[in-house]
Amino acid sequence: MTDKVLFVVEPDSPIRLDQYLIAKLTLLDDFKGVTRSQVKIWIENGKVALNEKVILKAGSKLSIGDNISLQSQVIEPHELTPWDFKLNITYEDDELIVIDKPAGLTVHPGAGNKTNTLVNALVYHYGLDNLSNPDSFRPGIVHRLDRDTTGLIVIAKNIEVQNFLAQQFAKKTALRNYKALIRTLPRSVAEIDTKETGRIETLIGRHPSKRTLMSVLTESGRNAVTNWKIIERFYYGSIADIKLETGRTHQIRVHLNHIKTPVIGDKVYGDFSMLPKELLRVADKFGRQALHAYRLGFIHPKSNKLIEFNSPLPDDFEELVSVFRNFS
Repeated sequence: MTDKVLFVVEPDSPIRLDQYLIAKLTLLDDFKGVTRSQVKIWIENGKVALNEKVILKAGSKLSIGDNISLQSQVIEPHELTPWDFKLNITYEDDELIVIDKPAGLTVHPGAGNKTNTLVNALVYHYGLDNLSNPDSFRPGIVHRLDRDTTGLIVIAKNIEVQNFLAQQFAKKTALRNYKALIRTLPRSVAEIDTKETGRIETLIGRHPSKRTLMSVLTESGRNAVTNWKIIERFYYGSIADIKLETGRTHQIRVHLNHIKTPVIGDKVYGDFSMLPKELLRVADKFGRQALHAYRLGFIHPKSNKLIEFNSPLPDDFEELVSVFRNFS
């Protein structure tokens, strides 16, 4: 690969910088497999110059005769291996799919798991050409659920639908509710033990020392808002209905632990040493955080009407709740 790749914009070429580069680079042997997301990162990192001036906006407009230069980059192979995994489809039409995700299923490929994810299963069943944004590692993905969080997730079949749905999530008009079994204690004076509803609003970002974890921060991070409502109380726990206004990584788990009522089974963020041994045993056997995305609603991109879906608690979740409910 040369140290710098040079182009001159010709008539009938794409006029957006990112679109132009992806169209031209994929014709070169050295850039086979380059993706739109990789090109965008190069632009935002100052690797691209327009008329000898570094340009940082992927959507910058081009004119005929413009000179574009790109510093040579290492191309990571882009491949999504199809995975024969049965999907629990709640709803499907020509525009989108609503899936009830089981525990243990990661949504998209990442470090440590590049083959056994929801995306790989989507590629197996639908093929990349029938999902939005097929040249990324997240085709079709509009929003995410943690690996061990169960419940409803919507998948887009084309980029127009993905953008339409993504705007609803960004503007907080999409309906997203979770049920969580949380640790509450008999003599606790935490807010969630003394009130029936509440709202948590903080900044959330990477933990200052444990970089794989998220944390409530005071001076940096992104704004995060979680609403909660108690559905049923037990002696050592409660079922809470959780409604998100934002969608930060691990938001529900971090927020509930922040107000001293962690999600049962969440060994990453919660401390459950004060629970009776019997409840500790069943929570350990359950093996994950007791969090289920039971409600999902949004405006459909074609009918322009609200559609809403509900998912019952998984059987093992119901069994866990039953043990907490009957414990005295």
